Amino acid sequence: MIISLQENTRKRRRTLGFLLIACLIGTLMGGSLLWVARIAWTFLAIIFTLQLPYAIFAISFFAAFFSPTGFLQSFFFTLKHFQAAAALTMAVHLLRQGFLKTFAKGLAEGWRFYPALGIIGLGLLNYFIFARHDIRALRTPLNLLSTLVILIYFLGLLLQQTDTQSVRLARHSVSFFVFGCILQVGIAAGNTFFGTRFLDLNLLHNNHLGMLCASAIFLSMGAFGAARRPIQSFGFLAGSLILFSGIVLSCSRTSWFSFSAAFIFFIVVLKLNKSRLKTTIYFRRSVIPLTLVFCFLMMGFAALRDEVWTRFFNLPQLFDREYWHYVFQDKQNFGCFGIFRLNMIHKLKEIVLRQPLIGIGFTHEVMDFHGFFWTVLGGSGAAGFAMLIVFLGMLFRDGIASLSRETETDFFFLRLGALSALLVWILCSLMETYFLQFAPWYGILALVFLLKTDEGVSRQ
Repeated sequence: MIISLQENTRKRRRTLGFLLIACLIGTLMGGSLLWVARIAWTFLAIIFTLQLPYAIFAISFFAAFFSPTGFLQSFFFTLKHFQAAAALTMAVHLLRQGFLKTFAKGLAEGWRFYPALGIIGLGLLNYFIFARHDIRALRTPLNLLSTLVILIYFLGLLLQQTDTQSVRLARHSVSFFVFGCILQVGIAAGNTFFGTRFLDLNLLHNNHLGMLCASAIFLSMGAFGAARRPIQSFGFLAGSLILFSGIVLSCSRTSWFSFSAAFIFFIVVLKLNKSRLKTTIYFRRSVIPLTLVFCFLMMGFAALRDEVWTRFFNLPQLFDREYWHYVFQDKQNFGCFGIFRLNMIHKLKEIVLRQPLIGIGFTHEVMDFHGFFWTVLGGSGAAGFAMLIVFLGMLFRDGIASLSRETETDFFFLRLGALSALLVWILCSLMETYFLQFAPWYGILALVFLLKTDEGVSRQ
């Protein structure tokens, strides 16, 4: 009788899982088949009510996408599926009278997010003092605030579970996030090579997609290193290979350099901890995947388009004096230190001299800056910039410290993957404004949760 009940429970969860995946994919049809998206969203709402943790999987999946919903238009300019899913989840939890407790738990344990909340506070203050004429100066901090509220709620929801349940839930959510990234790479590749326009995603010269893949690949590699079952190892390895191809085909030099630096960090940390990791685990989970990635790259180059080859072989131009002379004179160049970026530096200098302490708010002028650090400096001044450094510094410091603890191998790989993803975002933020998207914050959430996880949690 007990076995029969367990089998029925597994079948029910398996059925809901397949339905969840179908609905997640169906909601992406908003640009072409809006009725499919609406029906899929209706079924998602039902699934969230039946199985609230499945909403976490949906939020994780939608975190990979940056396209607005087709049926909730004009509610702030960055409303996404993940925000709608999070709002629905919070509403269900509120009806169950568990929202306030969950949010309070996340707020108490998520103290590492406080400096980021301080930046938002400065942005809102500057809107009322300096930038009431620019509605974007209000929308930007409010959108960032909604993202942090979701993160804090998400963290509280994870930490309210038992240790074993929370770790299992986090692992599954990473799987859905990686799945969303892989699906986005597949859609973009199909549009690029077959001329379709689904979701208006392109692969070539797509900095955002390149940065997404560069961050997600380390979460996937960390999950691969922590996987115990062969099917999980194979899935995350395959996902890592697809994400790697997304990095290469994006032709994003920012993503290439950021991934390369983070990958060197990843390998160096592995080598430094080789003595306390099992030799079989070290070789199976580092040398073999690297070899497979190399083979995959060699085979993939045969089918790559000329743009990739041209972009790759033009990298030595960065060390050519004549190239830089041309770049500085080109009036249409927004590349690395092109004329538009130099104009940005001059505008930033004027803002810092005018309002050095708190900036002028996240106005249209500031939001056009390329580089998250410079956007924060212009929008919230030296105070906000200092908060950002403290925020990122605490995360990186605590992440490094956590790697030296005597903990299980799976937690080591998961933390290393999340920390490497954070490093990618930090490096990308020097050249790109990539912070309203949920994807980089998802990696930070994974790191914060892993830092809060008990070292003695048993593996499932």
